[in-house]
Amino acid sequence: MFVDEPTAGLDPQIRRTVWELLEELRGDGVTVVLTTHYLEEAERLADRVHILDHGRLVASGSPLELTRGGTVATIRLVVTQPFPPGSPQALARALGPATELRVLDELSLQVSGPADGSTLSVVSRWCEDHSVLPESLVLGQRNLEDVFLELTGRERAS
Repeated sequence: MFVDEPTAGLDPQIRRTVWELLEELRGDGVTVVLTTHYLEEAERLADRVHILDHGRLVASGSPLELTRGGTVATIRLVVTQPFPPGSPQALARALGPATELRVLDELSLQVSGPADGSTLSVVSRWCEDHSVLPESLVLGQRNLEDVFLELTGRERAS
């Protein structure tokens, strides 16, 4: 079965219904060829992904094969009370120039940097030093969108 952009323009509820239908077809042994610009959709539904850029094949593999590794890790920190004045800037200094810190709002920030244990260690130590209690601390791996942007050289628009 060939399916071209099956969820373009659909609301989230109907999109999930379409995803469930495609998953059922796959479970019944039907081969589904899916074209989509929604990389979250490809990551969820596909056994194999082929990334095209300007009509040229730039990568192929399972979603796990394509997203595994990489040199950048993401940490999202959500805290129970607003950050103390100046503390996000102190964290940015402690992390160093190879790491990007974005304050998302008064209770959350995102750190992107080298994929090693030192980044998490610095964030944890900073929480302790600034009496910041995390509500959640989520370590993220790159997704297919990150891989696409790395392979095509295009950056996310801010």
